[in-house]
Amino acid sequence: SDGSRGSGGEAAATVASTQGVEEAVATQLALIGAAIRFSDTIQVGGGGSCAAHPVFAVLSYCWPLLQDASRRGGPSVLQALLELHGRAMGCLGGGLAPLLPSILEQIGTTFCRRPVVGALECLTQAIELYGESHEAPLSDTLERFVDAVCGWLASTAAPEAEPELLSAFFELCHRCLVFRPQLLLSLPCVASLFDAAAACVAHQEFQHTRAAITFLCLFLSGTDAANLYRESAAHCLQRSGGTLLRYCVQGLASASPANLVDHQIELLRVIAESAPTAVHGWLVAALADPGLDLGALPRQGAAAEAFVRGAAQQHATVAAFHCVASEFSRVCRGKAR
Repeated sequence: SDGSRGSGGEAAATVASTQGVEEAVATQLALIGAAIRFSDTIQVGGGGSCAAHPVFAVLSYCWPLLQDASRRGGPSVLQALLELHGRAMGCLGGGLAPLLPSILEQIGTTFCRRPVVGALECLTQAIELYGESHEAPLSDTLERFVDAVCGWLASTAAPEAEPELLSAFFELCHRCLVFRPQLLLSLPCVASLFDAAAACVAHQEFQHTRAAITFLCLFLSGTDAANLYRESAAHCLQRSGGTLLRYCVQGLASASPANLVDHQIELLRVIAESAPTAVHGWLVAALADPGLDLGALPRQGAAAEAFVRGAAQQHATVAAFHCVASEFSRVCRGKAR
């Protein structure tokens, strides 16, 4: 009818109008971001406050509009807003401190409403720049991100559907361990993070699987700055180390593409080094699990026994361990020499 056609036309016009507004807002944010980018060399003279910096003045003036954009904007607006924040951090550094809590709240709200890679990259930058001076708000925002991603991984039927998001997430966690390990290792959800990363170890997609493995290697091996928080990693390994090792063996045997095998070998080596008294039992249990696909390798036999013996051998050199694990992978894949 004419009425239904009219209603449909009005709806289409409304959608087009909304999209037009979205694009216009994203363009304006991108322009502000570009202006900030080319303001990097501007210095606050005479030791004055950063409030005298034109970038700080612009951000303060349009702050209510930026907050509204974070609550109501679509993907293009949110991405432009996050890029703007990243450039503001790079430009003002510590001078952005008065606005940082609000920026972190915006980033957290944005990510929980619509997970986007830009939010993860922005938080990574904030941790590197402000981890020492703004630990509390950074910890709160990081916890929101970890809860959101771990919850999604635990509930989704397609855990490899967002490889770029997962790559950026595990890169965030890795960088946090490098710059501010206490932020991550003191989170109450650290065990859920460990389990989520472990579940990604046997995935097929290269980038995010490698990012998860790289994070887990540093999580288990630790850094000098993380020594005070080693109990968190030790507890995770004690509780879920066998499960992590099973995923790793599955990746080595059949699940991982060839370009991930060396990364799996390094993770297995780190597990063995971190839990030398438990790794033998974990390996035996993994190989005995009928649900684990070992490809061409007989579940019981000389090859399986040699792998367990070699991988569980304490004080083995890195080269010797690599040879044992590589041979295991080749045998499972029917490529033994």
